[in-house]
Amino acid sequence: MIYNVLVVEDEALIAEGIKFLIERMVPECHVVGMAFDGLQGYETAMELNPHIILTDIRMPECDGIEMVRRLKEAGNPARFIILSGYADFKYAKSAIALGVEDYITKPIEEDELCSVLKKSCNSIWESMKKNNSVLEMEHSMKEYVLKDILDLSGVDLEKKKSSLDSLGFPVMCRCYSCIVLDYGGGESGEAFYPLAEELADKYFHFSKSRFVIPYSVSTAVVILAFDEEVDYRGLLNAAGRFRLELAEAAGVSLSGGAGLIHHRIEEIKESFEEARCALNYKMIRGVDSIISYEEIRRITAPPKLIEPEDVKLLESCIDRMDDKGCRQTIEEIFRKVEKHLTVNDLQLLSLNLVLMGVRRMPFMQLQLNEYLGRPCHPCYQ
Repeated sequence: MIYNVLVVEDEALIAEGIKFLIERMVPECHVVGMAFDGLQGYETAMELNPHIILTDIRMPECDGIEMVRRLKEAGNPARFIILSGYADFKYAKSAIALGVEDYITKPIEEDELCSVLKKSCNSIWESMKKNNSVLEMEHSMKEYVLKDILDLSGVDLEKKKSSLDSLGFPVMCRCYSCIVLDYGGGESGEAFYPLAEELADKYFHFSKSRFVIPYSVSTAVVILAFDEEVDYRGLLNAAGRFRLELAEAAGVSLSGGAGLIHHRIEEIKESFEEARCALNYKMIRGVDSIISYEEIRRITAPPKLIEPEDVKLLESCIDRMDDKGCRQTIEEIFRKVEKHLTVNDLQLLSLNLVLMGVRRMPFMQLQLNEYLGRPCHPCYQ
């Protein structure tokens, strides 16, 4: 990692010398700027946001102590190293009280400069690791609570909402929706999620919050929260563009199911189940597409060309997982109607028979490895 350093020193030759020493002795540090008084140092620090500010104390316009105080008040996260002459020791003590990282006495010794800068770099690195660990923990906690809501595993709902609220997930939005993605899993998973989060920010920017969580070895869930009512067609268009770029960037075959829009956080589960149900129709629509629950719920009945007793017989064979009976029943159906149908009619009949089978087949048989033991949505029954 490269650490950006700002040098604030009112004597230009000394400032140039410090820059030279830093870049020669501490290669992990890069001097991004120099300022020649405290006021200019403050403005440059706020503009460049360096990791480390190396500053003299006595300077015109605004001294180093006042500059540090102003930057601290402005929330600037830089680490401060004070350059202090022996006569300035009382000032250096004041600076340390403000929370500066360290101080170096003048005249500057190369070894001391190198040691203090490396100490600051190590301190910054440890702090960044700690912050990243906290962020990862919060991320994991949010995933856990969101999965709990998707599964409704029996934990008190108000407690879940309180947990989500404390983790920054909006629990009082106008509406929510879910998209379930099937990307095949495997080694692609490690690269898939950072890309999915980045592209979700790009394509669902109109949402208040979006969160991508892993749900199984090959599926991910995008949970969206909106402050305002959302046009479902517009959401599907955004989902289609999101899927297309994500599939190309991750190098995977990617299909998705989109649930309806719901107006309470408790109904996220409903949208999730709708999205899972829609995703199962990829065998009809084909992979590499976004399938909406609104589209598949219009398919409500078998074709009228099939006799009611044949429908009941076929459903019975499917329920019993009687492969031979299913084959015989379907052959009998086609034998009865083939002389009266055009090619298009036969294609429609074939599609409806497959859809009938999909709707009757228990969900465990469709995706046993992914949803074993999960409660079934009415769509699967």
